[in-house]
Amino acid sequence: MGDDISKDDGLKVGGVLFAIGGIVYKITEPYIRDFINAIVKSMTKQIQKSKDGTITIPKLYQPDFPLDVDIVVSLLEEQNFKVATSKLQMKDANAKYKDCINNQVVGTNPRHGKKVEVGSIITVRYISQDVIDASQKMFNDKEKNKSEKKEIKNIQKQEHKEQRKEKFSYIVNKTKTMANGILKKERNKDEQK
Repeated sequence: MGDDISKDDGLKVGGVLFAIGGIVYKITEPYIRDFINAIVKSMTKQIQKSKDGTITIPKLYQPDFPLDVDIVVSLLEEQNFKVATSKLQMKDANAKYKDCINNQVVGTNPRHGKKVEVGSIITVRYISQDVIDASQKMFNDKEKNKSEKKEIKNIQKQEHKEQRKEKFSYIVNKTKTMANGILKKERNKDEQK
């Protein structure tokens, strides 16, 4: 099958079967299979065509294509890179990570688009479930805060509207009273004549 991912026997990229930690990764979604195949083909083509031994790092992380850290590490090692992994810490929690999956790659260093020598070290950043949970909580708190602010603003708007009604009503009543007073004086003058 060449550079394609095999059917039921796990993930096969560049002719290598990845069995990591006793788990054979199976990619069932065709779009993820296609995404990985595109990365492998791009990297392989760049390595073959490179005159100076450098390639441009492809984007190995996208929200729509969540890749497991072990798959990305294996993919990079297959292309002769040295790989270090870096798990995000709780202090790195951010609402943007709320929809991630456990062990999903969220970044690399050097970043995608940078030129690197084949065989150099690439650090793969990934997220764990505890950071995802904290990120989801941050998002929920932010949304709750937004909702509360909106509610307060609506209450203030309604109060302001009521105050305007009261002022308008006061002005109308005052104008009626003054008009009645003027009319009464005019009637009294007319009666006295």
